[in-house]
Amino acid sequence: MPIFGEIKVNPVIHNGKQSIDTVYHTIGPFAFLNQFNDTVDDNTLKHKVFIISCFHSTFQTKTDTLLEVTLDSVHRILGNEPDFYIISQTIDPAFDTPDILRKYCENKNITGKNRYYLTGQSADSIYRFLRYKYFLLAERDTTNMENGGFIHSDKIVLIDRQQRIRGYYDGTDIKHVGQLINDAKTLLQGDTL
Repeated sequence: MPIFGEIKVNPVIHNGKQSIDTVYHTIGPFAFLNQFNDTVDDNTLKHKVFIISCFHSTFQTKTDTLLEVTLDSVHRILGNEPDFYIISQTIDPAFDTPDILRKYCENKNITGKNRYYLTGQSADSIYRFLRYKYFLLAERDTTNMENGGFIHSDKIVLIDRQQRIRGYYDGTDIKHVGQLINDAKTLLQGDTL
């Protein structure tokens, strides 16, 4: 399974011999609030396998609805895995407060201790985080109100226990979803590369 993102090669000396150490991109430190107003950060998900996708509660396109159905399917299959989490990151933090996210989950009957809907301080900081840590597009688009005034990726990103990106999956394509589930199972069983 590939590892995505920038790769750095560092020369190291060990026992008097020079070798190469490969350093892979990791998502790095973060902290957001979930639907229960609890902080979810990189330590919360340390040594966990998780997936992340973008959403907003104010306007649901056909793609957003399909993505939510996909996440429900993944949760039905992997939701009992104690080391697996599903993260939905809002791209509209001005509206999507923890209380709004909690009500959204209640209305959609979304449950599970390993399913987090996250919000943050500002849209710009979330957009930068998604772009530079996960390489996902998310931004405001007031020229296209058919999508609620937002543009965001429909990709689901798979993150391994070392917080490295291991895959991008089309959340609206059943074949991609099957591959996502298989890849997540592989990581949960201990793929260490």
